[in-house]
Amino acid sequence: MPNFTEYMRALAKETQWAALRNPDPDKGCFVALEDDVDLLFATRGPGVVLLKSELCQMPEDSVVRDGILKRVGQFMVGVRRQRRTQLSLEGDSFVAFRLVDTMTSIPVFLRLVTDWVNDVVWWKKAVAQAVLLEQKSEPESMTSLFSNSFVGIRLWNVPFFSRFSFFFCAWP
Repeated sequence: MPNFTEYMRALAKETQWAALRNPDPDKGCFVALEDDVDLLFATRGPGVVLLKSELCQMPEDSVVRDGILKRVGQFMVGVRRQRRTQLSLEGDSFVAFRLVDTMTSIPVFLRLVTDWVNDVVWWKKAVAQAVLLEQKSEPESMTSLFSNSFVGIRLWNVPFFSRFSFFFCAWP
């Protein structure tokens, strides 16, 4: 069973990232890549390695923040099978992380890190796009949630008739 130091040394050998050559299990290892991609490798309790990266700072405006979370949530649903990285709010930061069991072999760990770094780069772009779209759009008000539609009601941004049409079809 490899430990944190062995994982980091194998990763340093594979990637030539100098920051990983002398890992400190208590503080973790920090790697800054191009395009403002920062990676943190750390231990979280016995048997767990944390891979973490900040995607963006969330705005203070709660309406814009909620809109960003809604858009990113929609992205997550669409790519959940291809992107295994978890996303979370940590204070005012939106972060991507992955937990790896130390029972994982070094070659598998290297593959997981490669997948995770690719996910981080993808999510960083996707979140930046969500932020841009949300800052350009007007925030939804309660009136836009219930705006006029087929029968005058809109529920969860789905026309009332299409959402509940099965009720109308079931009656003789």
